[in-house]
Amino acid sequence: MNELLVKRLNEQLVSEYEAVFNYLYHSTKVKSDEIRKAMEDFSRDELEHARMLISYIISLGGEPVFMMPKVNQEQDEVQVLIYSIAAEESAVKMYTMVQQIIDDVEGREIIGRTIRVEEEHHRKLEEILNKVKEFYKGKRGAK
Repeated sequence: MNELLVKRLNEQLVSEYEAVFNYLYHSTKVKSDEIRKAMEDFSRDELEHARMLISYIISLGGEPVFMMPKVNQEQDEVQVLIYSIAAEESAVKMYTMVQQIIDDVEGREIIGRTIRVEEEHHRKLEEILNKVKEFYKGKRGAK
């Protein structure tokens, strides 16, 4: 068993738990239907990532970690989006590093798919953030 790989996968697993709960929490707090829907969708994606990581860790002979994550309780929609974008950027970087220490093709493919989903989350969050900024800019200009 590659202990370094299992350790890194478990670190990512904890990150996925955090993403699931943060997206769920914020989906109940934001006012925008578009942001709420995106966060609900992302939460489901992150839960699937956690499931895939758990299966992969077990297949490597490792033991997945289970713990309650911290939740960012920021209320401002712009700050929530900025936090989420940073979290997605971090996930892509970490998964890219993890992918480099994986020996098996299946594991590299699993992580590659996960990277693509995280990149799509990042793109969508940036798009939503730009819309929110334009909305607030328009409100200030209308005064």
